[in-house]
Amino acid sequence: VRALLAHTARDRGQDGPDYIYGYGMVDAKALIDHLRAGDGALGTDLAANWGTGSVAQGNIDSFTLTVPAGQSALTVTLAWDDAAAAAFTANAPVNDLTLELLAPGGAVHDAWVLDPVNPHLPATRGANGLDNIEQVLVEDPAAGTWTVRVTGTAVPVGPQAYGLAHSLTEG
Repeated sequence: VRALLAHTARDRGQDGPDYIYGYGMVDAKALIDHLRAGDGALGTDLAANWGTGSVAQGNIDSFTLTVPAGQSALTVTLAWDDAAAAAFTANAPVNDLTLELLAPGGAVHDAWVLDPVNPHLPATRGANGLDNIEQVLVEDPAAGTWTVRVTGTAVPVGPQAYGLAHSLTEG
């Protein structure tokens, strides 16, 4: 549910997530529309879909999406309920999953990343080892077959279940 809530939220503030608004304001209508448009099976070529999976340490869960010409955006959101960290742990995340999109030409698109040392700066794209929710947004995606990869980057307690949502925006 968290993946769908973040995926369908209306962005507020700076582009992408930020320390004030997170992924934005909940949009209940968009959430319900997304649920109804999908079938819950990852890897089906629907314009909007959602589903669940799991990945173990070092493993990669992947599936493909066909992006037709004329799309203004491809968005994929990943979320998981992390295992509990030990009390008084300085770095609270236990399991770390990585979300990447591979374009038809092979280019890799990374998730948004926030800088906790400079919280006023806009989100950038790169490896995100701090959060248990990640989103990749590709504006004007190339038409063709895209690959969605969820990697068990560090999964000491696993396998780790996750939820994922994706959508295309026609432009």
